[in-house]
Amino acid sequence: MTERQTAQILDDPSVKESYVNKLVGAAFDGACVSLTFGVARVLPLGTREAGAASATVHVTTRLALSPAAAVDLTKSLGKMLGTLKEMADRRLEEQKRH
Repeated sequence: MTERQTAQILDDPSVKESYVNKLVGAAFDGACVSLTFGVARVLPLGTREAGAASATVHVTTRLALSPAAAVDLTKSLGKMLGTLKEMADRRLEEQKRH
């Protein structure tokens, strides 16, 4: 069995970061997984700009992934969500004891 080689990661601090709180869309065209993310902005009631549509979602990021990268992302997110679920379960157990 051969070991999987890992690539050296070079961090570029000039890469922009984007805040996201909404998944706008996801698509797979057979070769690429395309994800579109956005941020929801809500205007407070009583302001002149807040009309019938007081909430809007602004696209902030588009991400195109190879199928292999999409699989890696899915695995990483699955592990992370499992950890979050365990933490939430422990917290609920602690609250029940008190």
